Amino acid sequence: MGGNINYNKVIKSLFLGPKAENQELYESLIIEIIKDSCFLRKNFHPADLPVISETDKLSADFQLTAAELKQELQNILSELKRGVPLYHPRYIGHMHGDLLISAFAGYFGTILYNSNNIVGESSPATTRMEFNYISSLAQMVGYEPMKNADNNYTNSKTKKHQSWGHLSAGGTTANMEALWVARNMKYYPIAVKIASYKENDCAFIKDLHVNFFDKTIKDISFSELFNLSPSAISDLKDLIYRKCPDFKQKVEEVKGLISQYEIINLGVHGIHQMVNVVTAGKENLKLPKLYYAKSYHYSWDKAIDLIGIGHYQIVKVPIDIGFRLDFKKFRDVYDKDSPTLAVIGILGSSKQGSIDPIDDLVQFRNDLEQYEKKSFHLHVDGAYGGYLPCLLRKNDNQLITANELVDSLEIKELDYYMPFEINEKWYKKVTAVKYSDSITIDPHKMGYIPYPAGSIIFSDTRCKDFISYLPSYLNKPSESKDISEEFLGQWTLEGSRPGAAATACYLSEKVLPYHKDAHGIIVKNTIQAAMLFWKSLQDFNDNSELNQGFKIVPAFTPETNIVSYLITYPKIITTIKHLNLLTSWLYDRFSIKGDTVVPFINYMVAKEDFEYKDISHTNILDECNIEKPKEDKGRIILFSSVLMNPLSVYVVENDKDFYVKFWNEMVKHSQSILSVIMLKIITEGAKKRIKLLWVEDDEKIDEINMKLQRDYHVSQFVNIDFVTNAQEIEKAIEEEYDVYIFDLNLKDKNHDNYDFEKIRETISLVNKLKKDKLCKILFYSKFLLNEETREKVELDLYKGFGTLQEYQKIPKDELEKDLPKIISSLYKIMAK
Repeated sequence: MGGNINYNKVIKSLFLGPKAENQELYESLIIEIIKDSCFLRKNFHPADLPVISETDKLSADFQLTAAELKQELQNILSELKRGVPLYHPRYIGHMHGDLLISAFAGYFGTILYNSNNIVGESSPATTRMEFNYISSLAQMVGYEPMKNADNNYTNSKTKKHQSWGHLSAGGTTANMEALWVARNMKYYPIAVKIASYKENDCAFIKDLHVNFFDKTIKDISFSELFNLSPSAISDLKDLIYRKCPDFKQKVEEVKGLISQYEIINLGVHGIHQMVNVVTAGKENLKLPKLYYAKSYHYSWDKAIDLIGIGHYQIVKVPIDIGFRLDFKKFRDVYDKDSPTLAVIGILGSSKQGSIDPIDDLVQFRNDLEQYEKKSFHLHVDGAYGGYLPCLLRKNDNQLITANELVDSLEIKELDYYMPFEINEKWYKKVTAVKYSDSITIDPHKMGYIPYPAGSIIFSDTRCKDFISYLPSYLNKPSESKDISEEFLGQWTLEGSRPGAAATACYLSEKVLPYHKDAHGIIVKNTIQAAMLFWKSLQDFNDNSELNQGFKIVPAFTPETNIVSYLITYPKIITTIKHLNLLTSWLYDRFSIKGDTVVPFINYMVAKEDFEYKDISHTNILDECNIEKPKEDKGRIILFSSVLMNPLSVYVVENDKDFYVKFWNEMVKHSQSILSVIMLKIITEGAKKRIKLLWVEDDEKIDEINMKLQRDYHVSQFVNIDFVTNAQEIEKAIEEEYDVYIFDLNLKDKNHDNYDFEKIRETISLVNKLKKDKLCKILFYSKFLLNEETREKVELDLYKGFGTLQEYQKIPKDELEKDLPKIISSLYKIMAK
């Protein structure tokens, strides 16, 4: 998309929309794609006779099969309607959003060709598109863009090697490939030195000078060699081939000799054992460690398993109050005496959207290389937040400043105040990505591309040869350096990969380039939607009429478009156990299960759980009024809302109360759940059945009594005595009760006008019954409905009692209608 287009005004044209507002455009593109594909087929060798004749179509079997296909499709379409409406702004759960129309069109258009991007000779068009798309991603994060498949190509100005990357099924396989590459590279110098001692034709390697250490190979220990930086490892490989005697005749032979001792052949155990053999037991190479924050994605546990290093080598670094890697703790736990395979910096964690201090990790590695002569592979897991750098790029690829970033994100609804932790530190963290060795980015997340579409990009193209496998059934690699003629599968963890994903990505980037004034507007919209959600959260807490005693507690101040939070009732819920109960039961009300009728769900959220010990340093429990456990055991469940739909900001423009309605829903369901939780609290804490005296002269009291006796929760643990006249009250004075319930209007049959003298008689009766004991009392009255008379009632209660141990006041319209409210208040007063 070229020219001086205002991308702010075209975002709405790029999605089908929550009400299918762009259905006409969608349908026209689908029809155009089908017509074009059919035109190609009809005109490819037009002299060929049709295989499917018109007579075939008229056969009974043909028509029956077509009818069955239509029927089964209708069944499937009906079933799909029971799925989660991920496209709608009401879905504020996991990281899902609507698809870009361009992505859908590209994907659908290419499916008809069924391209496989494993090799250029079978999919030259989509392979070229993938290459160009990955190059644009590389440029967005600050790597040198890809030009071709030549390992020796460097930027003439920066002298940096070009990047390398490809699409994958998702972030999990991308992360696995990154660790696979890191492992093979880190162990390569070990194999080189072993070969220099074991093979005569490799003896020349001993005298090669390694600039990183300013020493020759023979003078560098195996442990030191493992600490080479990734670029120094590639340089060493290049150096060996350049210095190889009789280069043209010997280089392939030397490659083969070294390969015998590489980890791909010896395995982890074998190569460590070989070091011990070569050094006659004088040197023991330790297993390398992998460092990442406790906010990590579970794919890293899988990756370390698959490469054979083992989970015992993982160091999970504590997180700070923002759920980011705690850099101070990282320095404390970093083991300089053990080799390091890799350190992972997270760019937008999958649960919280938090950004690790990548700039600090870069500086830490720089210092380590300069002063300790040690290094590691630095990978950025940007599966979710990988598109954040496009907020910083102008259309000429130059960076904006930190102040310009903040200015671009502030919105008038917040009085142009930045509520999130998006500041100069944020800017430094994101711009530091360009110094990493590799990055994972998922187009099927904030790229709004259909699944599956992940990607892995390496800053130095030379790394790909450390995992190269060329099958025998393919021709020798092309010498043309044209990517469309290359066998990409030799450098990828996965084999077959859909060309449709490449087209979807390529077309979307062409329509909406990766700079701040194009795709950056989509990313900005999601962050601003999260800010509006955050503001509604704060407003909820400040509005007692809205929150009705409930409180929303954010887990931390967000950095992106994910808000994590808890809802609680601080006066009642004081343990993690009961807080988790409320969260779990609320989640069931705000999520779609197998039997859920989807239209009946107004909003959908996600949840996440943490081991308490991992977040015990935060102030979440203090804000919730929760007793801290004596031991750092157990788990705590949080709500997570990902505001990933870029159209949400326009929904809030049309409906200012859009998120207020969400909190209203939360309170409505929380109230019903709270009663059950309070019953659990009462039941768990009660050593005997609770004695309750209910004073009421309403003629419907017998009917109320019967309802309460049928209520299992009430009758299970409460003995209720009802008194309706003076004689019964006199008898009740001789008894002692745990809780008293009174109608303040006992002496007033008409209930028309507020009369303090009549209220005072009720107060005197209460004082007589409780006999100066501290007790729990619940009052209800129609005069509590009106603000003016409510103030008078509260003043008269204070005059009559001074202070009470516990009491609840319930505005009552009709006794029978308000019974659930009275029972709920009864639970509250007993649960305290």
